[in-house]
Amino acid sequence: MPWITNKNGDKEYIVSKYAKEELPTWAEMHNDFWLQEIFAYNNSENDKNDLYWKIPHRKFILSICCNQLNKMIYEDEFDYSELQKHFLDKIERIQFSLINHEIKNDFPEIYTIPMPSGEENPFILNNHERINVKEIDMLSLKLIIRFDKGNDMVINQNSEKFKTFLEIFMKQYIEYFKEPIGWKNN
Repeated sequence: MPWITNKNGDKEYIVSKYAKEELPTWAEMHNDFWLQEIFAYNNSENDKNDLYWKIPHRKFILSICCNQLNKMIYEDEFDYSELQKHFLDKIERIQFSLINHEIKNDFPEIYTIPMPSGEENPFILNNHERINVKEIDMLSLKLIIRFDKGNDMVINQNSEKFKTFLEIFMKQYIEYFKEPIGWKNN
């Protein structure tokens, strides 16, 4: 989703802060994360390791899908007007996180996984803050919403509204990947 329409109405390519290995494929995002509802991971779960990345599969899926959701917000100009309909206060910023409970920076942390050899990913082209998910035992996806009055609301997978809010993001993700792939002109 790197192509955006700039202020002049022209299509413009935006280089992502994410390495391609830090983002999911369609099957990982839609089939594994969304349809199987992988919204949390606990190290005590009996989860098979991903054959390539050599970390528990659910942990891998959760981290790359959290990155994708944040990429949609911060790089792909996600339209959260549908989300806004659920709140009286005006939404100022939104962010997904696996470990934080507040919005700390202008751009969220990126969850990364070392290459299978154990070395750092050579395709990372920036110095943005990254968190190695191999070093974290428990992960829980949270939607953090900051309102214009400065207060943050944290919604996790145990909230009744979590799936409803996440569905708003997934609808736009699914729409993007319908044929023809890309943003649709109405």
